[in-house]
Amino acid sequence: MTDVFSAPHQTLKHDDALASGLQAMALLRAAGHEAYLVGGCVRDSLLGREPKDCDVSTNATPEEVRRICAASGVRIAPTGLGHGTLTLLLDEPVEVTTYRAAGGLIHDLGRRDFTLNALAWDLEENVIDPFSGIEDIRHKIIRAVHDPEARLREDPLRILRGLRFAASLGFTIEPRTREALFRNRALLTQPAAERIGSELTQLLCAPGAAQVLLAFVDILSVPLPELAPLKGFEQHSAHHVHDVLRHTAFVLQNVPPLPSLRWAALLHDAGKPETFTRDERGVGHFYGHAEVGARIARNVLKRLRIDTKTALRVEALIQHHSFSVESMNIEDRAIKRLLNRWTPEFFFALLELKRGDVKGQNPALLGRLSRLDACEARARAILNRSECLSLKDLALKGGDLIALGVPPGPEIGRILKELLEQVLDEHLPNERDALLEAAAASLGPGNSG
Repeated sequence: MTDVFSAPHQTLKHDDALASGLQAMALLRAAGHEAYLVGGCVRDSLLGREPKDCDVSTNATPEEVRRICAASGVRIAPTGLGHGTLTLLLDEPVEVTTYRAAGGLIHDLGRRDFTLNALAWDLEENVIDPFSGIEDIRHKIIRAVHDPEARLREDPLRILRGLRFAASLGFTIEPRTREALFRNRALLTQPAAERIGSELTQLLCAPGAAQVLLAFVDILSVPLPELAPLKGFEQHSAHHVHDVLRHTAFVLQNVPPLPSLRWAALLHDAGKPETFTRDERGVGHFYGHAEVGARIARNVLKRLRIDTKTALRVEALIQHHSFSVESMNIEDRAIKRLLNRWTPEFFFALLELKRGDVKGQNPALLGRLSRLDACEARARAILNRSECLSLKDLALKGGDLIALGVPPGPEIGRILKELLEQVLDEHLPNERDALLEAAAASLGPGNSG
């Protein structure tokens, strides 16, 4: 029986996404059709969250939706015609999908993945809840609609979606659904790589990603077989009190939720099993694990079709993550060299990864964090002073050297780089007259105009 009730304690937040969803509903209703907000936007509103986008279900066919939009001057995009979906290009895009079967809305909701998504909302703000999704939301439970086996086989990507909802909402997966996730994990070889990659990125950036990694690593190891060797891999080192997987979870939990940082945290020690050795005292070592981990990350992210910019950033972060905090030179000159070698954005991201790494090691080593903080403070002070860090910051340009008598060509670049080196080492001030004098001196007598 359909559970329809008014929810006066919840009001639709009229942000752009919901306003566009309501506009699409009103358009279809005015033409005599059924129309409901469904799925994530309803769930998020009930949770007090601002929906990112809106989906509308209707009994109108795609052709009828086309005619209604044409008459109203609303542009559309045929983004999912194979599934009966059109996207209405309002202030925010709204996907409008025709009911999948003659059973109407309730049958349509019964084909959704989890009860918390099997919800609909009409223009009068009544919630249609045929599968007790509201109750599951109240009890923070993720439960498949009807038979979990059937739901997961319809779309194996729902296995990862269930884990993503657990990580993002902090909900518990109820036992039957949880068991079905494990039993059907082999199906995760079926979805397209980019869909897998997108789900994993969203999962990794969720607040509960670390807990999900530890509880469901046997599922995640299907699309990411590189994780399997980390489970239970003891490090035999005074620097570590956790196996590699638990250490990885701590790092994941302690870096900001940005895709490049979370992927780097997940894979930063993926090279450890391959590089593990023990010395005569039984102490574990992982020589070269950063380089091996960077290679593994490159292969993983290429396989999952992660965008090139993110993949390159992840690879570089992993390659450089294993520097010794104690041996870091935090003098201004050393920091300037690093800011010149990398971009400030990368430098600070690397410090964040290193902080997470330290927090996942032996607690006795947490004192290292103060050294990382000091390094960051010096770098930010250097940037706030707008000090010269690259050729574009140099107070001397190629035209100045030409005026000095240097012919156009590679010699100009060489001289400018030499001057920059001296500025970075604080042997020269970044002042035009001082740089001109040094450039003239480097040319020797008779070579300057």
